[in-house]
Amino acid sequence: MSRELRMLDHSDEPPPKRVRRPARGMDHDNSCEVTRESNMICPITCGCHNSLLDISKKTRVVSQILRSTRKIWKNELIAVFGLTSAITKTDEISELKRVQEKRNSDLYSTSMQYTVLGKIHGREISLVPPQDAALLLKDRISPKLRKSLKQHNTVEGVGQLANHTCCDIHWNANLEVASIEHCEETDIEPMGILRARHDIEQDTEILTRYWHKKKDAWQNIFKCECCACTNHTRYIPDPPATTETKPADKRLLELVTHPALDRT
Repeated sequence: MSRELRMLDHSDEPPPKRVRRPARGMDHDNSCEVTRESNMICPITCGCHNSLLDISKKTRVVSQILRSTRKIWKNELIAVFGLTSAITKTDEISELKRVQEKRNSDLYSTSMQYTVLGKIHGREISLVPPQDAALLLKDRISPKLRKSLKQHNTVEGVGQLANHTCCDIHWNANLEVASIEHCEETDIEPMGILRARHDIEQDTEILTRYWHKKKDAWQNIFKCECCACTNHTRYIPDPPATTETKPADKRLLELVTHPALDRT
C-alpha cells in the first residue's frame, strides 16, 4: 500500500468542507468530486473511482501497449506512474532539466523517455519514473538530486507506458499530478496519474496527451506516429489554438519529455 500524501502547496486556500460519505456500495458523493477537483486522490478506504482501489487491475501491457482490462468510467483513475520520484525543489528541477537536455542531445546516450514536468497548486514538479531515474543515477549529478531520485513512492504502476496521441477522437486519458488526501502531517509526495476523459470500453488502448500547445519539447527527439500525425484521419496534428481549457483540466501537465510514440 502506498504512503498517503498531502496537498503540495499549503498556501492555497483549503478545499471546501467535506460532507459525510455514503455507505460502501452506494454511488459516490460530492465530497469525492471536491477531492478530485482539488488535485487530490481519495484514501483507498473510500473505494470510489477517485481512489487507488484495485488500480493495478484496471490495465495491462500487451506488446508494449497499455490497454484497459474492464470498462472504465469517466473521471475514474486508470493507472499511476509507478515507483516515481517527485522532484519539487527548484534547484533540483533546474539541474534535472540540464542533465536531461544533455543526455537527450547526445546521439550515443540513451534518451530519457518518461519524465514529465507539470504543476500542482501553482508549483512546478518533475516526476521521474524508475526507467529514467536509473539513467540519471549513472550521470554526474549533485548529491541532493541523487538522493531525491532514490526516494520514490511505493505504488506499483504502468501509467508511464501510455502512448501519446494528437487525435482528439482517440485521446481518452488525461495526465494529471495529484496527491492522496490525508489528515495527518506527512511528507509531500505527489504522483502522476491517468484519469479517464470519458467512458472507456474493455480492451481499449489507453492514449493520453503529453503536450497541449506545441510539441517542441520532444519534437527533435521523437517522431509522433499517432493516427493524426500519420494522416490516418483527417484531423490535424495540433489541437486548435483557440480551445479553452476547462477548470477541470487545470491539472494537465504543461511540458513533456515523453516519447509519445505508438510502440507497435
